[in-house]
Amino acid sequence: MGLIQAATAMGATLTRACECLGLSSRTLQRWREEGGGDDQRRGPATTPHNKLSAEEEAEVLRVATSADFADLSPNQIVPHLATHGIYIGSESTIYRRLHAAGMMRHRGRARAPSRRPRALTATGPDQLYSWDITYLPTKISGRFVYLYMIIDIWSRKIIAAEVHERECGAIAADLVERTCAAAARSGKPLWLHSDNGAPMRSATLLTMLRKLGIKASFSRPRTSNDNAYSESLFRTLKYRPSYPSRPFNDLDAARNWVAKFVYWYNEKHLHSAISFVTPSDRHAGRHLAILAARKETYAAARAKYPERWARNTRSWDPVPTVDLNPEP
Repeated sequence: MGLIQAATAMGATLTRACECLGLSSRTLQRWREEGGGDDQRRGPATTPHNKLSAEEEAEVLRVATSADFADLSPNQIVPHLATHGIYIGSESTIYRRLHAAGMMRHRGRARAPSRRPRALTATGPDQLYSWDITYLPTKISGRFVYLYMIIDIWSRKIIAAEVHERECGAIAADLVERTCAAAARSGKPLWLHSDNGAPMRSATLLTMLRKLGIKASFSRPRTSNDNAYSESLFRTLKYRPSYPSRPFNDLDAARNWVAKFVYWYNEKHLHSAISFVTPSDRHAGRHLAILAARKETYAAARAKYPERWARNTRSWDPVPTVDLNPEP
């Protein structure tokens, strides 16, 4: 503290003087409030007095990996040992030794926790598609028709939407082949993301993807947020004011309504996540001119009425990239 006081008296800033000694100005302030004048930082770490010896650590590993306990967790091992009058350490001690030895791996017949799906980023159209299937009710109780929908995540444009009477991998493969083949042959890498439904994992569809050179990406089981763009689109569809309040009469009625929805969504809907342009305009690149015109309009309005803006005007910049399942 004396060194810092001398440095600040000669013109140095308090923050810079503290940095030279490896302190923060907030730490120095706390020391002054506590009335201390010496360096109160902790010294080098010392060995805990209750640390296990090398022999005891070896014994923990020997017992935990023995034939009697190799398939049990430390929470089971400790009570078994206690029943026979043996104590080698607590559950946390055994866990810590197993972890240090690289033995904390998934064991048992239960399925290991699923890893997060690969993080994907789209910087333009026809790079990253998402697809899913949702059911639409009909007037016949218990009978549904199924909507297959593929969306370009970067532009939010619905690439394909078809209604069929059943869920089937062959139908999905045919739809992908007809709608994604051109994008796959363009030379740009194309990813197709989906959940883990039976049609998505069907051998017919996976064979088709390999044939077209499309890379498949899948959500974790029972984790709908991994396919958030398709799920969000289905919610938009089913909460449209024009969505029928009663079930569809038949397959043709469902197909007619879906066709009208796709036209509205692609051509009329100003999507909030892409700076309020239509998916078709963004997919075709027309959104750049639209957003530039909006920016000029706001610049002219601010020049005319500067008192209405205390800070910057609303941003009309295009959204450059879109991420799917980004890393936390």
